[in-house]
Amino acid sequence: NDCLLLCSANRDFESLVIDTLQEMTANEMKDKLSNKGIIFFLTSIDNDEPIEEFYAITKKLKEQKFVITINISDDTPRKGKSFFKFSVSKHEKYCEQVGNIIDGVLGALLSCGDNDINIHIDDLKVVLQKDGKAFIGISESLKIESEIQAMRNAIGSSNLNETELNGMTGVLVHFKTHPSFPLMNLVEAMEIVYESIHESADVIFGTTTDSGLAEKYLQVTFIATGLNHYKDTVINNIKYKGVMS
Repeated sequence: NDCLLLCSANRDFESLVIDTLQEMTANEMKDKLSNKGIIFFLTSIDNDEPIEEFYAITKKLKEQKFVITINISDDTPRKGKSFFKFSVSKHEKYCEQVGNIIDGVLGALLSCGDNDINIHIDDLKVVLQKDGKAFIGISESLKIESEIQAMRNAIGSSNLNETELNGMTGVLVHFKTHPSFPLMNLVEAMEIVYESIHESADVIFGTTTDSGLAEKYLQVTFIATGLNHYKDTVINNIKYKGVMS
């Protein structure tokens, strides 16, 4: 699953890429993207700027490939349902945040060991093609039996509060560790996720093992999206939780 980075936060380069994409026919675009599994489309649009041209280009790209949009903005990221899947506020560490998003997504698709629980690109689509923004958190640990805390740290670094987490409709968790790391410890860590999110959410998890890592090393990547799709609904004077809005 090779990836293509289409656009940077540099406005001059961004304009050049957009002009080129707008001029390409569907067949030309299909030919150029034929060997790419994922397209990361980086933009730098502030809240008061129009996004129509970006929407049109993204729609064109999505007809060919799986597209993940990342917007880097000086403003507070747009609220509610967003055109951009990931939003990053521009500050001294925004490059690191963008890197974490790309590394987190691509890292979840890697498979090294014979007994890995593989995440396929179609699994990634189940989560990331849901409406609304996506949030990502990554944590590391070097202690056996600290996987629950590592999971909590990953969820915490995604900047989701408890209410938002419960409203997510799609969650993907990826563990990277040594082949000897106990699988049951990872299953126990997943219980933190199941206890925190809505029972109707789609949850996918996978593992990548690497004998070159320390035996106690664990990296947890947590990706969630689909915020605010559940609400309480009253039917016959009875309140039901979790009906799709």
